[in-house]
Amino acid sequence: MDALDPFPADPLNAFDLRAAGTDGQFGTPDDVVYRLNTTGYTAGVTASFVIVDGPLQPGAYRFTATTSLRDRSGNPLAAPFVRLFTILPVNGFVIENRANDTQGQATSLSVAAGSNPDGSFLVVSNLAAGPNPYFIVAGQFTADTNLDLLVAKLCGGNVGLNVGNGDGSFQAQTNFATGSGAVALATGDFNGDTKLDVAVANYSAGTVSVLLGNGNGSFQLASNYAGFSTPYSVASADLNNDGKLDLAIPNYGNGTVRVLLGVGDGSFATSSNYLVNGNPEVVAVGDVNEDGKPDLLVANYGSSVVHLLLGNGNGTFQIVSHLAAGLNPRGLALGYLNNDAHLDLVVANSGDNSISVAFGNGDGTFQARSNYLFSSSDVYQLVLTDLNGDGRTDIVAPSYGSSRLLVFLNSGDGTFGTPSVYFPGAIPSRSRSATSIATDCRIWRRQITAARA
Repeated sequence: MDALDPFPADPLNAFDLRAAGTDGQFGTPDDVVYRLNTTGYTAGVTASFVIVDGPLQPGAYRFTATTSLRDRSGNPLAAPFVRLFTILPVNGFVIENRANDTQGQATSLSVAAGSNPDGSFLVVSNLAAGPNPYFIVAGQFTADTNLDLLVAKLCGGNVGLNVGNGDGSFQAQTNFATGSGAVALATGDFNGDTKLDVAVANYSAGTVSVLLGNGNGSFQLASNYAGFSTPYSVASADLNNDGKLDLAIPNYGNGTVRVLLGVGDGSFATSSNYLVNGNPEVVAVGDVNEDGKPDLLVANYGSSVVHLLLGNGNGTFQIVSHLAAGLNPRGLALGYLNNDAHLDLVVANSGDNSISVAFGNGDGTFQARSNYLFSSSDVYQLVLTDLNGDGRTDIVAPSYGSSRLLVFLNSGDGTFGTPSVYFPGAIPSRSRSATSIATDCRIWRRQITAARA
């Protein structure tokens, strides 16, 4: 208490310690208030306190000495004394909460997966990924059964593969050349040899690279398909029901969605383009009208809608509707959220910091969306999976702007409560200093930012 010299006569009632809730704001209903006690102050300019109902969790905090604080003579503070601070997570450790802050109730930790998952996570280690990792997928790129990690690097002109050891650790990364500005990945067996291949959307180069896997943790030289306009995502699926994987790619720069039909030998045939206007950013594939033909849903950053393209079953599509989304949607996923056997839609909206959930009706239409607001900014991807083993689909959403990972657990009926927030580490901010065209990493990052301004 460097601002108080006299002895505080009423320390317990004059101090306020609280954590900002999931909205990131102080003084709102989701604040978490902690009780304080003194440790026997006698003299000097510093006072110490014990948090009675701690410990504090990672997050933002505010400590206030209020104007009800008085010295021995009864003089109050002229104004509240306020200090803000942040508690960061510690890799390899769990900070217990109020419910289990004794030794007998403490959480037992292990780097191995538990037999009873509860949907929570422990930040165990950081894996070197190279400069500006932008997108990651897990898959079996070797002949063993261990999951490996493949990373698209925005500024490296390559993808990096970390082969998994099967115990949660990974080998050093090996790089494979792509086009510049690799921002998205889609995996699949493109040539029918049972080995995992990958397609890469190269935002800066305006190309899509296809790398055929050798099955031993390496890839053949990339085949590059040109003619794209700042592609920002790629999806692989059998779009014409011929048993061969095809590709769907939104073109952020010219407002189109392009389809490449797979030949079956790892190459792709002449494509079709579908004009949706605006800035289509991400695509998802699923049979939303349940006619046995795959459909496309495309999130449009510029027009804040999701376009529905119903499939004809032969690799062609018809644009039938535009679904209202939140502001500037950047993430899109399809899954079964409310146990009715119809595909539902989840959208991450970076402009208003929300996630929208719209239940599917099974005929290509969707119910009115429910919006979940949060304080994290610039959420741009979504993963749908069952995190706690209850048979329900949960939502994982990384936040670029706030360096957070948000986990939404499904209540069982497709609704979601307050997300759990994880702090995996700092994410580099987008550079704004470059002013000329070059292949420098900072400039590509500035171009992507400027395109969305």
